[in-house]
Amino acid sequence: MLILIARHGEDVGCNTPEEKRLLTKRGRKQAEKLGKLIKHFNPTYIYSSSLNRAKQTAKVVAEMSNLRFRINDFIHEQQLFKEEEELQLLRVKRGYIDFNATIIKGEKYTDLISRAEKVKRWILSEHQIKKDRIVLITHGRFMTVLISLFLGFKPDGFFLANYNTSYAIIRISRNWRPMLVLPSPDNLHLLE
Repeated sequence: MLILIARHGEDVGCNTPEEKRLLTKRGRKQAEKLGKLIKHFNPTYIYSSSLNRAKQTAKVVAEMSNLRFRINDFIHEQQLFKEEEELQLLRVKRGYIDFNATIIKGEKYTDLISRAEKVKRWILSEHQIKKDRIVLITHGRFMTVLISLFLGFKPDGFFLANYNTSYAIIRISRNWRPMLVLPSPDNLHLLE
């Protein structure tokens, strides 16, 4: 099984309410370039977060692969409110995440990890190891946590620079440990 996990295209930014966070013109172009790349990946399934910026990216990707995408409510970004989001971003920039931080209105980091563990179990139980090629269009923090879990790393010690439409491919087989096939932190696929 191959799993391609990609981050959505550029959106209007975190100062915009979640339901209005749509892709920018540049984000749509990024999604088109990602779609061209994913078409050659020959996906059998495409799943998207339920958030608009991921759905817009997945729609472009799915159309280019002549598939329909499915919404998966568990692959969304960590749910934080504006003040908590700003604090979390500040901590991440400093290289520190407090896994036990008190989050008043949002999702704790430990809850994000639990959700990613559920997604991992779901993928491994619902899809065929030999032939399925799965695409997940998701978000930065969730993407990093899910990849770390597939590779057997602790999420608290794993960092992946994931920019808009960056992706990673994980190979799962019965005989070998999961392996990261191709990370794209530098977005080579987006160069003109």
